[in-house]
Amino acid sequence: MVQRILGALMCLWAASCASEQVRGKDASVLLPAARVRYLGRPSELTERPRFAIGVEAGATTARGDFTRSDGTVHYAADVGQAHGVIGAVSQRFEILALFGLGYGDIEVAAPTGQEGHSGFGVSGGAELGWRTWSWLGPYVRYTGMSGDVGDWRWRRLEVGVDVRPATWWSLQAAFAEQAMEDDDFAGVDFRVETRGVHLGMTFRF
Repeated sequence: MVQRILGALMCLWAASCASEQVRGKDASVLLPAARVRYLGRPSELTERPRFAIGVEAGATTARGDFTRSDGTVHYAADVGQAHGVIGAVSQRFEILALFGLGYGDIEVAAPTGQEGHSGFGVSGGAELGWRTWSWLGPYVRYTGMSGDVGDWRWRRLEVGVDVRPATWWSLQAAFAEQAMEDDDFAGVDFRVETRGVHLGMTFRF
């Protein structure tokens, strides 16, 4: 009898650990960002790619909600990142790799309770830009961050256009997809996927 009771309790515990507490998608969010980048490179770029190295710091934010059968879920993600930057640049394109650290504050408030995580993590990504004209061109950027040995994760993909009214600053308008999730011991406390319009500003030196 004792063995049966213990077995039933273990099964219930395993099932609760393996279940996802909160999972949802939101497709109506504004995803702003601001970045500052210093990139050491030749003063005059040519058609041939040249080596470039530098640093970058930036911040992103996202807030929204979605509805489930048991009520409305609110979520928020504020992320700051500091990267080393290395890559190749020319008059027409930039190919950059990003690597560094970040700080994330992510939380989800559901009718069943609130989950969240704040802390530092390893950050990295890549960016590809193409200069169709000197002041305008498409770009793709992916960044991700993971903390507490992978217990929580955040990522963002941007696909859009980069507008440069001046050489030292630019504006980005893009489609963005973001995901954040926090793991417990054997399952996922929450996973929220967000799609929306990214509006960004980058200062370049």
